[in-house]
Amino acid sequence: MVNSITRYFKGVWYAVIGRTQKQKRYTKNIKVVRAAFDTIIRIKQEEIQRCKYIAGHTLARIEQKKNKLKNLIDEIDRLRELKADATSKSESVVDELRKAGVSDEEIEQHPDYIQPIAATKYFQSTLEAINIRVVNLEKEIEREQNIVEYQKLEIQKFVRSIDKLEIEQSDTIDDLKAVRDRAHGYDMLSDITIKNRSKVKKS
Repeated sequence: MVNSITRYFKGVWYAVIGRTQKQKRYTKNIKVVRAAFDTIIRIKQEEIQRCKYIAGHTLARIEQKKNKLKNLIDEIDRLRELKADATSKSESVVDELRKAGVSDEEIEQHPDYIQPIAATKYFQSTLEAINIRVVNLEKEIEREQNIVEYQKLEIQKFVRSIDKLEIEQSDTIDDLKAVRDRAHGYDMLSDITIKNRSKVKKS
């Protein structure tokens, strides 16, 4: 009789201990899963910040280059006016010298003609050099705008990924909790069965 009672209490004790260990294991698993999701989400949030940093610095460079481009375009307009003035001046000199009976060969050697012609050539070569800089600068701006657009797409991708992960995290934890609760219910039913069997044996 004593041995039966001892075995009964030992069975109940082991059942309680086993249930407690299961509960701890399930709870630990839930914490591990939550931490794993949180880690991945944090990494993606850090990637978003990195993309924002790159986009911000790139936008600052774009603004600087746009200002430089504007200055170059203003310089082009100024040089075109100067070139037009120099060309007009050289044409006026030619007309005046021809009216004075100076030959074309002498006109080409005349200081009043050489000076505006030299200025016209200088303005033209300067314009060509600046135009090359403008083209290169426009290409740089376009490349950096593409970088900004790419970073924006990356941010959107990471945001969508985080939203999806948060939903998966919630669903996974809910599933684990459901499994834990079902296991807890099974353990309680097992205890009731054990007690009922013990009562039957006693009677």
